[in-house]
Amino acid sequence: MFDHITLTRESVSSLCPECKNTLIEALGLATEVPAEVDVPLDDEQWEYAELDLHAAHTFLLGCNEKTQKALKLIVESGESFSIDELERQMEVKKGSLRALWGGLTKRTRTITGNPDAALIQWGDQTDTGDYIGQLTPRTRGSFKRALAD
Repeated sequence: MFDHITLTRESVSSLCPECKNTLIEALGLATEVPAEVDVPLDDEQWEYAELDLHAAHTFLLGCNEKTQKALKLIVESGESFSIDELERQMEVKKGSLRALWGGLTKRTRTITGNPDAALIQWGDQTDTGDYIGQLTPRTRGSFKRALAD
C-alpha cells in the first residue's frame, strides 16, 4: 500500500480555485505559513510582506497560470519592475492587469494573516504614466526559488 501522493506543480495549477484552496487547507498550509511583515519606516499605512520559501510555495499554489507568469516576470526583472514593461511582456492591453494587483494583495493578506499586508511597494507615477513596483529582497528571493522548483 502507498501512504503518500505526489502532485506536480502542473497538476496542481490545473485544479480549479476551490480545489486548490481545499488542498491547501487539507495540508495545513493555510495556517502554518511563517511569514514576517515589516513596517516601512515612512508614514505609509501598508506593511510589506517578507515571505520565506515555504510561504512563497504556498502563495503560488493558490495562483492561476497568468498570476504565476506575472510573478515570474516580476522576479526576473530584478530589484524593481515597470507595469508598462510587464504588460508588454505578457502581451496584454495597457491597464488590463488591474485585477491581478488586487488578487496579489488579497493572496498576500491570506498567506500572512495580516489585513494590512501588501506584496508590492509602488513608487510614484513616472512622467510617462508608468508605475514602478518592487518586492522586498527576501520575498523576491523566495519567489525566485519557489518558481524554479
